[in-house]
Amino acid sequence: SRLSKSALLDEEYLSLLSKDYIEIFNSYVKIKTPIPYPLFSRAFITALKNLGIEKDWETIHIDSAYSLIEKKTGTKINLLGGLIAIKEYDSLVLYVENTQAPLYRPFSVENFLFNGREYEIRIEPNSDANLKAGLYFDLNKIPPTAVIRTRKDKDLFTNFGGKTKLLSDYFIDKKVPVRERKD
Repeated sequence: SRLSKSALLDEEYLSLLSKDYIEIFNSYVKIKTPIPYPLFSRAFITALKNLGIEKDWETIHIDSAYSLIEKKTGTKINLLGGLIAIKEYDSLVLYVENTQAPLYRPFSVENFLFNGREYEIRIEPNSDANLKAGLYFDLNKIPPTAVIRTRKDKDLFTNFGGKTKLLSDYFIDKKVPVRERKD
């Protein structure tokens, strides 16, 4: 009985300490690294619960995710039921992979929903708008055949300097996490 009480107290204390290593967002959970294994295992279980995964996980899933900590940034594994663990710089990120079909729609002024996010395209008069609050385009320069779509491999764009660049290289240069590059 004393051993059970002692184990329960240890579990509560380690779970409390693990909360300093975890950040919970809407669609993913970030576990800061480096982190000792006993704290990681508790943080991992907390992450699973926040992502809606209450059962079917095993110790091997914790071990596999923990092994990513020593891997290079961008390394990812599929753990169970669409759960992805990916190494991102100084953290390990867990999320459930979205299986929504690619987006392809004519460009128009409207609101639409994609991958659980709402997007708004509107006409904004010339003003002192906060240019960091979104993307701004000159509507007169957008061809009538323009479409809004998800990215494809080898997509190119022309930057403000007039040079073309692969979108994937741009994402890498700007350190956009791999899990966000598909949208």
